[in-house]
Amino acid sequence: MLTVVTCITQQHDISLVVAAGLICCLASFATINMLWRSSSHEARVRTVWLSGAALVFGTGAWTAHFVAMLAFRSGMLVGYDAFLTGASLVVACAGAWTMFWVFLNGRSNVRHRAVAGMLLGVIVGAMHFIGTEAMRFNGSIRIKHGFAGAAVAFAMVFCGLALGVSDRLASSSRRAAGAVLLAVGIVGLHFIGMAGLDIAPGSGDPLRESPWEPSGHLMLGTPLLATIVIATTATIFVLSLFGSFMDQYLAWRTGREEGSLRHIAHHDSLTGLPNRLALRHALEGILQEAQRQGAACAVMCLDLDRFKLVNDLYGHQTGDEVLRRVAARLQSLTRPTDVVARISGDEFIVVMPPTLDPDAAVMSARFVAALAEPMMIDGQQICIGGSVGIALYPRDGTDGGELLRNADMALYQAKRDGRGTFRFFDPEMNERLRSRQRLEQDLRRGIDAGEFQMYYQPLFAVETRRIIGYEALIRWDHPTRGIVSPSEFIPIAEESGLIVPLGRWVLETACREASAWEDDLQVSVNVSPVQLQQTDFAEMVADTLVRTGFPAHRLELEMTEGVLIAHPEQALAMLRKLRDCGVRLALDDFGTGYSSLSYLRRFPFSKIKIDRSFIQSLGECNESSVLARAIVALGHSLGMGVTAEGVETYEQYNFLEREACNQVQGYLFGKPMPAHYIRTKDRGFVPPRVRIDVEPAAQGRELHHSV
Repeated sequence: MLTVVTCITQQHDISLVVAAGLICCLASFATINMLWRSSSHEARVRTVWLSGAALVFGTGAWTAHFVAMLAFRSGMLVGYDAFLTGASLVVACAGAWTMFWVFLNGRSNVRHRAVAGMLLGVIVGAMHFIGTEAMRFNGSIRIKHGFAGAAVAFAMVFCGLALGVSDRLASSSRRAAGAVLLAVGIVGLHFIGMAGLDIAPGSGDPLRESPWEPSGHLMLGTPLLATIVIATTATIFVLSLFGSFMDQYLAWRTGREEGSLRHIAHHDSLTGLPNRLALRHALEGILQEAQRQGAACAVMCLDLDRFKLVNDLYGHQTGDEVLRRVAARLQSLTRPTDVVARISGDEFIVVMPPTLDPDAAVMSARFVAALAEPMMIDGQQICIGGSVGIALYPRDGTDGGELLRNADMALYQAKRDGRGTFRFFDPEMNERLRSRQRLEQDLRRGIDAGEFQMYYQPLFAVETRRIIGYEALIRWDHPTRGIVSPSEFIPIAEESGLIVPLGRWVLETACREASAWEDDLQVSVNVSPVQLQQTDFAEMVADTLVRTGFPAHRLELEMTEGVLIAHPEQALAMLRKLRDCGVRLALDDFGTGYSSLSYLRRFPFSKIKIDRSFIQSLGECNESSVLARAIVALGHSLGMGVTAEGVETYEQYNFLEREACNQVQGYLFGKPMPAHYIRTKDRGFVPPRVRIDVEPAAQGRELHHSV
């Protein structure tokens, strides 16, 4: 060790030694950074970066070697064999390329890369000793084998460590450590090797300053070599600066692209809110913190109530603006620590982080109120509203998936309870949802298995006191549950879309069975709003009439105001098609909804039906009598027939007869019955004092829910 230090301090120019060390460090840092860039690319681009790293490393080690050789004070005129000098450069660059290729493409373990580094140390040693052999002076040179072996071993150890610690090049600290170790290995090899040189002056003529040796080989003098080294140093400097610049530029561009891609992957492009993926990560962190603190947190699921109507009426561009404004409103109501995310079309999630008492009810009430406020978009006033479902940690679940499911079930309950409200999760909701799912599966199977039957309730003309037709009512005879109320399966059929095939079956069965009745009897069939949204509904009705041979004028389709509110223009076009087919149209449950007179004026209805709720309270509530009287008068003034539903007492019938109501139906005139009974039933009026032996609750279930 002392010999090496003495060699450096006494036999070398210190300023050039420092210059050699700086060149070596610069080349090493540039090399490691280029290797890092090479590792992040494929095929051709990787080869370009690898070649650049090998060139910078080879020329850097070669330049550092010859700068240190120029620093060596031998006291004699020294020249260098051009061929061996060039060969040492080629060995350094080619060997470095080979070892770097092994480093990047071999097995990705520390041992394998360390071996590649050790072999790189051998190559640096070869470059050094070839360059040493290139020295030409008047004398002789002898290399001590012990020092030579120690020099190569030193280089192998440090180069092996350099590539070994650089197994994770993405780490800046590992890259810096690798560069330092690489530079130490190169510099240490040189000076240990130089300490092992024995130079003996010769007794002949001094070395001539001639470009040619006596043997005919080209020789580089010290000035020429210094010029080459300076040029090479400048080249390395430029390459290093270029590599560093490219490295920083690519790092900046990659970071920006990765940041942009990360933002796109974790955020909704329309509202800028976190998406489902980001919500999952955020929720995991919030639940871990809640568990650590022993605190509670709330997950709220929000859904817009009439968003589809906005898209249908005003277009998707307006719908997008509604979503952006909803997102802004939610963010304005929440705290910076709350998470607001959009996970689907019109569904949002708000997560309140851990607190001792998360006041989710207050927050949800604010959400509902904010969503109910109208929006002015392009001169149009948009009213939507929203519903909220709430699940609390740890009461309603301990993991994110369970809390989201339970909040969604609570949201479903809020919508069933009338929308524009919020509900907390209740364990019973889970069972109700499972029951609903089972019923939907049974409903799907029941349609295919033919488990449904049609019953018919008489319609009586008040003036003639005779049956003029029947209303078709569907019954489901479930194989294990028995008779299932339409109030249970009709909403499920509408939500699942099964109402379309079920409604088609009802219409065809009613028309086919009514074809066997007397020629003047009509049949009324209820139509769901979902059916009217089908663009081919009118064509389906016309095709059914043709296939069953049932006259169009004997078919009456009943629908509620919900059909008209959701899609007025589409409904108007559809109703006109049906009227042109010869089918009669009736507005059912009039008086319970908006009861807008504009509907009666715009839409081609031939009859309105007074809802049973007004009829049941006749004689008990003066308001019901006034409203029923007004509806009858309104229908007559518009030239429409009027039918009263749910007539169960003679007093109710007597009132309707005095008010000149056209038609009545209810248990006073007959229960729903199968089609085969209609052919034998007397069409005359039943005795006025007939006893109605049916419970009112049962009557309501029997009559009101139909398709």
